[in-house]
Amino acid sequence: MATSSESYNARRRYVRAASSYLKKAGKTVGTARERYRYLAKDAIEKAASLYERKGNIVRKGEFTRLADELSVDLREHMTSPQDLSKEQQVKRERVIQESKEVSGRGLSTQDRRDAEARAILSGPLGSRIYAGLVDVWSQPQFDETGQLVNKKSTTEINKAIMDYFGASSMMDVIEQLEKRIDLYADPESLEKYDTVSLAIQDYLYTSMTVQQEQA
Repeated sequence: MATSSESYNARRRYVRAASSYLKKAGKTVGTARERYRYLAKDAIEKAASLYERKGNIVRKGEFTRLADELSVDLREHMTSPQDLSKEQQVKRERVIQESKEVSGRGLSTQDRRDAEARAILSGPLGSRIYAGLVDVWSQPQFDETGQLVNKKSTTEINKAIMDYFGASSMMDVIEQLEKRIDLYADPESLEKYDTVSLAIQDYLYTSMTVQQEQA
């Protein structure tokens, strides 16, 4: 289990990242602005998940200011490590490790874009995108009992998607989808989940139809 100092340093990295994303959002418009605000909110929520719930008291400062600006209820995300299940503890450790790249320090432009894409695809928005693109990356596989299984790794899934779009990175794919679909509205909404997934599927169907007509 991570030490308290590791959790503290990870929180600071996420807070710095959220501040940086918000500054970028303030300098952009349209879907790029919405993407940076999404990333900022994601970073603050991850920082909050590393804040131990001790009477739900958080000192006022940059952390709470950013949370207020992004409409994040910190208490909803705070945790008590000793009460976490083994699976939740593994997820918490992963969040701490990911904080080392989210700050962007020492990363090339492409590495930073890759890190931002991973942050987007690892949350609720990622589930929408993968569901919408299921026809691109999914090839049904069955076990010996005839049950449908999916043995593809995330790396294999992403490669299939990038190959389809002719893209060199998942951020390139995300940017292509941004031009046609409102990805970032109400990320937690199940209704919006279906709306976005279906919109992506409609976009794929339309694209394939156009390609077939031009062939």
